[in-house]
Amino acid sequence: MLAAALIGSALVGLLPAVLSPSGAWVACAAALTALAAVLLRRAWRGAALGAAQGGRTDAESTDGELAWDRRDWDLRWQRGLFYLGTLTVTESTFRPAFGLTLSELFFVVAFAGCVFAILRGHRVARVPALIVVGATLFALGGAISSLSAHSPEASGAEVLHALYVMVVWAWTAAMVLRSRTQILFALSLWGVSAAANGLAAIAQVLGIDSLAGGLEGTRTTGFTEHPNDLGGVAAVALVPALLLASRPNPGGLAVTRVLRWTIVGLIAVGLILSASVASMLAALVGLVVWLSSSAVRAPSRVALVLALAAPLMVVAVIGGRITSPSERLQQVTTDSATQGVSGSGEERIAILEAAWPVIRQDPLVGTGLDDQGKAITIFTNGQTRPYQIHGAPVAAWYEAGILGLVGIVIVFWAYARTGWLALRSSAGGDDLLIGWALLAAWVAFVVYALTVPFLFQQFGWFSGVVLVAWGLRREAVARVAEPVAIPGRAGAAPFPTPLPR
Repeated sequence: MLAAALIGSALVGLLPAVLSPSGAWVACAAALTALAAVLLRRAWRGAALGAAQGGRTDAESTDGELAWDRRDWDLRWQRGLFYLGTLTVTESTFRPAFGLTLSELFFVVAFAGCVFAILRGHRVARVPALIVVGATLFALGGAISSLSAHSPEASGAEVLHALYVMVVWAWTAAMVLRSRTQILFALSLWGVSAAANGLAAIAQVLGIDSLAGGLEGTRTTGFTEHPNDLGGVAAVALVPALLLASRPNPGGLAVTRVLRWTIVGLIAVGLILSASVASMLAALVGLVVWLSSSAVRAPSRVALVLALAAPLMVVAVIGGRITSPSERLQQVTTDSATQGVSGSGEERIAILEAAWPVIRQDPLVGTGLDDQGKAITIFTNGQTRPYQIHGAPVAAWYEAGILGLVGIVIVFWAYARTGWLALRSSAGGDDLLIGWALLAAWVAFVVYALTVPFLFQQFGWFSGVVLVAWGLRREAVARVAEPVAIPGRAGAAPFPTPLPR
């Protein structure tokens, strides 16, 4: 019954293609209610079983590292909803209601469930203070800039969205992902979500428009809204998928290993078919960070080369039906002085040149985070056209003022710092590999964010969300393992530090 509910809820995002928006929303609500009922029933049964076993929790039985109290059962259905959101986190075209994606609906309900659990007495997870400080500064700058925005309501809504993505979402992950097993399962669902986009991109190339629509020119979009988004999805999820594929699988089925490498191949195919130069650069930087770790074994490095050769073979077979990476690179770097048509690289430079006088005129207050505030008009290819500001730091400064710039830089740094400190506290082995993979995914997203319009895309920020959850878990493990002496007893054997409540 649980499996049927999970599969049915995951497929709800396909309903807008066959139902009206209101009908799709009703179906989504019904499926979500059924899923919550099933998971809550299992949670009650699990709580009773845990009490009968003397309070042993799910985290103890699966991870064997953290001794969480028996109240952990309160978050089982919230964790299930978080998993469903992860399974659809890269499918940005699945928008059942209120303009929210299907994954956002799952994540928001999971957050509400965590708040409900806290009201019942559950322990509260904490988010690193620097993240809260940075997000607060960005929100303050965004709120001030919204007062003079073309649409203050839309700009204010985007500020709230930013707070949700940077703080609330990370806090929800820290609440529900509390063991290595849970984090690895979330990474597996993330990989499946990204691979589904690669599969949809292949369908677009083959002319199967019923799955994800047609091509955008000679580039694919998958289940995202833009080819660059498809590339970003693949670039950020590539290294975590490689982590799962290269992990030892003692006693596991061979088909499981094949499936994991198939997911890696589909993600790589999506990256190539998107023809996004920024995404390819981001993926390359992420791979460099990943391979810089001595914990990555030689067989994994060889398998990585073979896995990345698959998309090149796909491009060779497809031929001229899509834009090849070399063609796309030429398009981006085209010089209008010699070719008469400017490439997107030259256009982005023109965007920054047009944005700087506006920033210099009023560096303290931005133009707002609504659609008009994010746009700027430039003259390119013989015509005047509006473009979104590209590049996270410049865009944040242009839209949310100096406080927005300082805030977003602090947030970027805080996420990376959380991962780095967790790496230093890692005992090595599997935990070290997980940390490097998540840190590489975050670095890939930051590189991607420096070259595209500044939006709070779920597929990129999710790497930071899981990185925070993993970092807080590593910190808790380190505290539990830290020995302390018994007061008043010289030479007494040390005892482990209890996990703070």
